[in-house]
Amino acid sequence: MAGTPRFLSNGGPRRAIGSVLLLALICATLAWAPLISHRFVPGASVPDRVVAAHATRPDDARLTDVADASMATDHPLVGAQAVTAANEILRGRLVLPGFPTLDVPPEFRPDTLTMGTPVQQLWIGSLYVPDLLLRAYEARRDPAYLEHARRYVRSFLRWDAARHWPVRYEWTAHATANRIPVLARFWKFTRADGDAETATLLHRHVARAAARLADPSQFVANTNYGVMQNLALVQISIAFPALPDAARLRGLAIERLLKQLPAYVDDDGVVLEHSAGYHFHGVVATGHLVRLLRAAGEPVPPALAHAFLRSGAVFGALQRPDGSLPPYGNTFRYSWRLPPEVAAELAATPAAPAPRSTGTTTFATAGLWISAGSSVDGRPVQAVVPWGYFPTNGHRRAQETSLLLWADGTDWMTNTGYWPNSDAIGAQRVEGWEGGNAPHLAGERADAARETDLVARAAADDVHVLDLVRSNADGATVRRQIVQLDLERWLVLDVARDPNERALRVLWTSAPETRWRADSATSFSISRQDSPVAMTASFAGPDGVSLRPLRGSREPFGGWVAFDRAAHPAPAMELVAAKGRWLASAFQLRRGDDMPAATLDVAVTDAEHWTATLRDRAGQSTLQRDGATLRIQDARGTRAVMLQPGPIASAGRERIAATAADLRREFPRFREAVPERIERTAVIAALLLLSLAGLYWARRRSSAQVRAAIQVLALAGWSAAAAWSIAVPVGQ
Repeated sequence: MAGTPRFLSNGGPRRAIGSVLLLALICATLAWAPLISHRFVPGASVPDRVVAAHATRPDDARLTDVADASMATDHPLVGAQAVTAANEILRGRLVLPGFPTLDVPPEFRPDTLTMGTPVQQLWIGSLYVPDLLLRAYEARRDPAYLEHARRYVRSFLRWDAARHWPVRYEWTAHATANRIPVLARFWKFTRADGDAETATLLHRHVARAAARLADPSQFVANTNYGVMQNLALVQISIAFPALPDAARLRGLAIERLLKQLPAYVDDDGVVLEHSAGYHFHGVVATGHLVRLLRAAGEPVPPALAHAFLRSGAVFGALQRPDGSLPPYGNTFRYSWRLPPEVAAELAATPAAPAPRSTGTTTFATAGLWISAGSSVDGRPVQAVVPWGYFPTNGHRRAQETSLLLWADGTDWMTNTGYWPNSDAIGAQRVEGWEGGNAPHLAGERADAARETDLVARAAADDVHVLDLVRSNADGATVRRQIVQLDLERWLVLDVARDPNERALRVLWTSAPETRWRADSATSFSISRQDSPVAMTASFAGPDGVSLRPLRGSREPFGGWVAFDRAAHPAPAMELVAAKGRWLASAFQLRRGDDMPAATLDVAVTDAEHWTATLRDRAGQSTLQRDGATLRIQDARGTRAVMLQPGPIASAGRERIAATAADLRREFPRFREAVPERIERTAVIAALLLLSLAGLYWARRRSSAQVRAAIQVLALAGWSAAAAWSIAVPVGQ
């Protein structure tokens, strides 16, 4: 054993194995300790005097205010609907429209947090089961509802109090915030019962939730989650005012909200989450905050009041007469109704803008154009074009410059809408360009750096023109020009410039209930059964352009519209121009019994020099663009429309970007990176097995010098692995 280090002789192999095990444990700990520390919030001790104080204050009216300030906008079941759902819960079933039926036991059971779709799992974690029971109790005062809710909530509170690691959505910002109004409603109905155990469990849970919501490392500053976290802190301070930190929590919530608002709602009132549906969400959240602060006698910060009023006005412009919203971004296809409390708050505000259902508005900073009125025998029509893209904000989708056309209750040209998150692959596809009708180049990534500008526009009589240019970091540009001749006719010209000469693609989709009929190789009639309104669609392109109908296709992806929490096949037409160049489309709304074939002829020199001739029932219309002049010749004669430079939005967008950057610096997001941690742990385990096998082999079959070398190598390797784990933590 001459020359062999003494610590490797005799008991050296055992020491080496012990050292390797210790270093491997250190590596695994370094992988998981940051996440455990991030998620862990210790249980809170609440003095008995605080619980006793809340037995009488606040009064029931304040608790009702908090309970009604719910962000559960996806299950607004009250009255008879809540009673129906509660009766099913008493039978052991959670039955909600558009979802699979789930078994729900009388007492909370942890495995229910992983049952059903992801949305249902979130709802279970948000305590929607007892919430429905309590809403039913409000309507009917049947003690069976209250007793069932008490049993369920008590069992959940006991279980959660002993948890050090969450199950699914249990501790997420969304579920944690959602539970607060539910517990406020529960406390209102049970605080006089003398159940000291449940009262203590509830207060400890609320205090622990407050600590989690207030934790800067868990504050989601760049999305509506952060707004909900702040709302929940305000709710806690009102519903449980005797908590030692109640006043501080409310102040913290307002302070964070005012930092967050400029990147969440722009000065015009548009919620910057790339979605009409999440604009609605913003109106509800800011409305609840305004209402709660006023009810608590707190001054409402002017920035919050402005955001609520202006976003409410934009919502009035976005909402159609049937209650639906244009389905761009993550927007569900159904009738959207503001909670009565928020609607009343908006209506009661003296400075509130009147809802507007007609006219045309451009929101340049947010990138949104809305045109609404009536046509086709006086029936309502809406056209919407979104082009805003804020890379740090939530619900990003590649849908800039989509054109959404709605008339008389039908989406004649639409985007896919909010894809069910139970289908992860489909949800990923519709986050890209395949989820909308915006022009794009083959193979474009949804997360690629880009910016879209309104470079020119015009408005003269019934004619409106938008000239939008999307510029990519790779040097490609995709330009969409939309000419609205009136609220019956639209011409769309897409022109691409791409150094890589990729194909230009557009996917036009209509609602599932519509039917397409080919009038020629490039012209189609689109109708809906029992509807007096119909549409003609005509397409044109350079030599080599291809048209392909799609319906419910996974590859190529297209022909889908999502509603009722499911994806439904829908008729669509894919247009592809090889090597980019250009594509043209024309749409005309008509009476269903007056649908002659239409034709479209287009000649394009470049994006600012082109001619398009549309022939339909109304005769022939010729549009000719020459630089900044658009000449239109039709049955009304010849007129010239002058295009003006679009409004400069850079200053507003720079302020938004600066606010977002400040938020990232102050509230850096912790990356949980669970898959990466599991992967690193698996690598550590595999290397550990190899190391132990090598050490065992060396001990049994090799010379002392070889054993020493292998032991030194194993220790050096694991020491390096531990150093690397410190230097390169998971999630960085």
